[in-house]
Amino acid sequence: MDFGLREEERLLQERVRRFVNEKIMPMVPQIEETYHIPWDVAKLLAEQGLFGLLIPEEYGGSIKGGKPQALPLCLIGEELSRGSAIASAMFGNTVLGGYTLTLAGSEEVKRDYLPPIARGEKLAAFAITELDAGSDAGALKTSAVLDGNEYVLNGTKWFVPPEMQTYVVFAKTDPTKGSKGVSAFLVESPTPGLEIRDMGGLLAGTEPMGEFIFTECRIPKRNLLGEPEGGFKIGLTTLSVSRVIIAAGAIGQAQRAFELALDYAKQRVQFGQPIANYQLIQAYLAEMALDIQAARLLVYYVCWLHDQGFPRIVKESAMAKLFATEAAIRVADKALRIYGGYGVLKSRPIEGIFRRTRDNVIVEGTSEMLILNIARELLRA
Repeated sequence: MDFGLREEERLLQERVRRFVNEKIMPMVPQIEETYHIPWDVAKLLAEQGLFGLLIPEEYGGSIKGGKPQALPLCLIGEELSRGSAIASAMFGNTVLGGYTLTLAGSEEVKRDYLPPIARGEKLAAFAITELDAGSDAGALKTSAVLDGNEYVLNGTKWFVPPEMQTYVVFAKTDPTKGSKGVSAFLVESPTPGLEIRDMGGLLAGTEPMGEFIFTECRIPKRNLLGEPEGGFKIGLTTLSVSRVIIAAGAIGQAQRAFELALDYAKQRVQFGQPIANYQLIQAYLAEMALDIQAARLLVYYVCWLHDQGFPRIVKESAMAKLFATEAAIRVADKALRIYGGYGVLKSRPIEGIFRRTRDNVIVEGTSEMLILNIARELLRA
């Protein structure tokens, strides 16, 4: 077994790390105070070709046949998250939408919508969660009824990034079938019949969230993604990939917290010596490094399964997200303890990392639901 990155993967990792250090990190104080998507950052990500790794060459991307590879996306997600929560969220949301369009969009949809995403002119996202359909996504009530050459959407979605332009919306075309009656659609914003209300921001303080209200919202029939009633399978396939990218992003946050805590422990002097000399601090640092390394190896393993073409990685992606996101909380907590009083100051980066690690255990599958998913997969074997 080879645990090393191939040359092109290592070069990608180094290039994105250098880009984050030189271009993104200096912008963090500015972009993370705006509470809006910074389109200049989206343009920078596109110029680096990062969105293009979601999209085939014939539509303006860089994928040479087949579907997107998970490992490059995770390498990008880790490095972006190490630098900026907003840049990471922007990329992660577009993975959700762009991967789905690449996977299930018709030729016409791909031709019209993928090139602007590759250029960073438009961003994509998911719209699946509802008031009574969070972990139980099959209970969603948004409906889509075929009327001639259009589908008519009615219902409400929660926790949707409101500043994107392209959304993958899940709605029931056959409400009698439960999750097997769900279909996936492409919806542009703005569209007549779609009202967007502000829900406020997340704990991490990154982008705002919106409530999407569909009232007799008409979209072209061609905007159906995949087959009718095939939406739930499409969603699970996409989430299996996006979950491992969230896991990679959590590793990036943990890595940054560890680096800061390690440097601080070497410099902070108490009782006449650096606190790094004390065994309790050494134990914290060792446990942090262990969590990060174990999480990264689990993420790489899931990427290998996906990129080798294994047909079902639901269990493994759930394991990766569960372990990595919970590990990031442990690492951030220890980093905060090492910093002591300085760590809780808003002016210090540890405070922000500590908050942001909390979002990860909720979005795209709570830790509790992932445990149940893993158990269900074990029992069905």
